Amino acid sequence: MKQYISLADLLFVLISARLILKDCCLPPHPPPIASDYSFPKIQKLCDRVASSTLLDDRRNAVRALKSLSKKYRLEVGIQAMEHLIHVLQTDRSDSEIIGYALDTLYNIISNDEEEEV
Repeated sequence: MKQYISLADLLFVLISARLILKDCCLPPHPPPIASDYSFPKIQKLCDRVASSTLLDDRRNAVRALKSLSKKYRLEVGIQAMEHLIHVLQTDRSDSEIIGYALDTLYNIISNDEEEEV
């Protein structure tokens, strides 16, 4: 019997593996350390994505996470991964929020800072 893995599970595995490899095997230049202000901001945005009932609010929060993911890849990856996967599963009908979520995931796993979306 064939078993299939969902897109969200596959993304989670790939990004988790990328973050693990980054920590142990990719030392060229360390990522910037988030300031004390960035961690609460990331958490607040994650809370907005998780609890907002209005699509516009969730979309704006994911857009802000996308922006932060360019500089704070690890922090956004750790805190927002589950929320981004949930957005991909539940907000499929809105191409804009899906685009922001995918861009955020790309920024998290991307190797080149120049290629960030």
